[in-house]
Amino acid sequence: MPIVGVILDNHAIEQVDVGQANGLEVIGFRQHGLADPAGRGALHRLVDEADIVIEASRPRALKQLGIDANRHVARGAVWLSITAHGRSGAAADWIGFGDDAAVAGGLASEMQAMWGEPLFAGDAVADPLTGLVAALAGWSLWRQGTGGLISLAMADVVAFAGTSGVAGREMCREWQIMAEADSAPLYPLRVSP
Repeated sequence: MPIVGVILDNHAIEQVDVGQANGLEVIGFRQHGLADPAGRGALHRLVDEADIVIEASRPRALKQLGIDANRHVARGAVWLSITAHGRSGAAADWIGFGDDAAVAGGLASEMQAMWGEPLFAGDAVADPLTGLVAALAGWSLWRQGTGGLISLAMADVVAFAGTSGVAGREMCREWQIMAEADSAPLYPLRVSP
């Protein structure tokens, strides 16, 4: 489940588990394959009843199944669209993951400016950053009783984060020294119930 789902779940929003079929993640898909008419029907019913839909795939995936985000927004649903590079234009069809979206958002360049070489920062850092922004935006709209389509491209979220309170070289060095001196064990991995 993307972090946005975990955060919303922790705020008492009832969820149906995220399932996966043919590489497509959709809330509520559990029992049938998407090739099966019964599975597509079950998916449509779940999306029709959802107050918040988290779409973490290229937009054409659900469109091909006859699910129109704009129709659900018109009925008052909050539609969180999380993509690698955007939901319109050529970028809407681009495949992307957290690491490459972070690079596209300029994080490797920021690391080069601080450390003298382009580096990855974190493990797929674009995923949790975007999940936090999506949870905040989706929760806010839902609490207001307002529907809307919130389109978040992971690369754009990283680009925004990279320009918001950028740390200087000295601060980065201090953080590195603290990290290297910290011998405390990491938190245990989260286990799904």
